[in-house]
Amino acid sequence: METIAKQVKRGIEANPGRFWQLQDFPKLSAGAVAHALSRLCHEGLIKRYGRGIYYHPRKTMLGDAPPPTFELVKLLARKRRVVRAGLSAFNKLGLTTQMPAIEIIATQAPIILPRVEVIHRDLERYGDASDDAIMVLDALGHLDDIPDTTPTEALYKLVDRFKQNYFTFTVNELSNIAMADRPKVRAMVGLLGDLTGKIATKERTKLERSINPLTKFKVSLAGIAPESLRAWHFG
Repeated sequence: METIAKQVKRGIEANPGRFWQLQDFPKLSAGAVAHALSRLCHEGLIKRYGRGIYYHPRKTMLGDAPPPTFELVKLLARKRRVVRAGLSAFNKLGLTTQMPAIEIIATQAPIILPRVEVIHRDLERYGDASDDAIMVLDALGHLDDIPDTTPTEALYKLVDRFKQNYFTFTVNELSNIAMADRPKVRAMVGLLGDLTGKIATKERTKLERSINPLTKFKVSLAGIAPESLRAWHFG
């Protein structure tokens, strides 16, 4: 009968390029699996990246391929939420072709990794919103910071995506999520909603009433009708 150590090794060898934890072997003794993983790490078959987290790298002509950074961060964060942010989010959304030199992530987990920039943000306030919805809000709040494009071009890319039902959430759903964000982001969602023509009157009114009428936001949105900008306090 094949030992637990051999079963673990056989399963790992058949699946290079993925992470392994105790729960990946639910039918086997946890103690025996832990011992097998530790031994395989000592032998060099897998690499340890945190307590109980191992990775079986793919072999390339240049050596072992590193693990996918974002997936590693999510595992290290345990049960805390992790979402791409900044340039990582902008690239993931297709708003820029510029690739981030390091992975930029938002989380409250105490993550320290090489080539990873952590932005500490309270993601729980967004409830069960999808990663894409949170990244869209991040982009709307930083349109001036998206490289290789103008704020207007980036905004209209998002407008087109909503018109084409690209996302799994609607503008109205995004407006509800945005109520947990800062006023500038809520105003930008309102403008986005107007430009798509897909925002309900009820949601638009809720966003409008949540913003101080005396507030003015500074974003370079050349080419958008002045009356549309004034309606959402952009000047």
